[in-house]
Amino acid sequence: MIFLADIGNTRIKFAQAGSVTEPPSVVSVNTPQVLVNAVKAARTELCVISSVVPLRTRELENELERAGVKFHVVNASSPFPFPVRYKTPWSLGSDRLVSVTGAYALDTGFSEYIITIDFGTATTVNILSRPEGFLGGVIAPGVEMMTHALHEKTAKLPLVTLEGFENKIGDDTESSLQAGVLNATLGLIEKVTGMLKGSFAVYYTGGNAHFIKAHLPDEYFHVPDLQFFGLRELAARLLDKN
Repeated sequence: MIFLADIGNTRIKFAQAGSVTEPPSVVSVNTPQVLVNAVKAARTELCVISSVVPLRTRELENELERAGVKFHVVNASSPFPFPVRYKTPWSLGSDRLVSVTGAYALDTGFSEYIITIDFGTATTVNILSRPEGFLGGVIAPGVEMMTHALHEKTAKLPLVTLEGFENKIGDDTESSLQAGVLNATLGLIEKVTGMLKGSFAVYYTGGNAHFIKAHLPDEYFHVPDLQFFGLRELAARLLDKN
């Protein structure tokens, strides 16, 4: 059995690798111990981990070592199906590379670029060039980070949500905040994609994607568990190496 784990800033998610023709069945938990218990019960051959929280990563590594489970923590030297051209690969969040790997595994087109957008705690836009490899991208405040910052760093601005907001020029304080946060996010995406000289395919994911989905072009692909398609691809490549 192969387990896949994604340790994010707010949640820990895991899944069994399953069939390559089916989406992974993902479970969301609050503590690493639930994952460890599942891994032990399944007689796991390998656990592939993507994490942006070093402390939780070490906790999970210690538990898996005690359980005698083989694991791989994704890093810039992992067996990606493309070169990593990032200038500081040691500082690169594995979640960005894993999402691009997932999109690469899913993409059946012939676009020159594959773009992934993760609407999470931060909003990240990641660029893969088919001939060149992973180039980098953009890291910006996430939707909820922006709404909370505007509320907490000012004396009078209220805390708003984008839930149900239809894009318009704000005609009161609440809708002005909503329009600002939404269009800052949409404008970021439009600006970054406009920098590319060639065709591209876009895959997006993340816990805040539901706020943005209705405002994105129909040709963009929403893949809620994009990270796990990437982790599954990496697991297959790791097993092939052994």
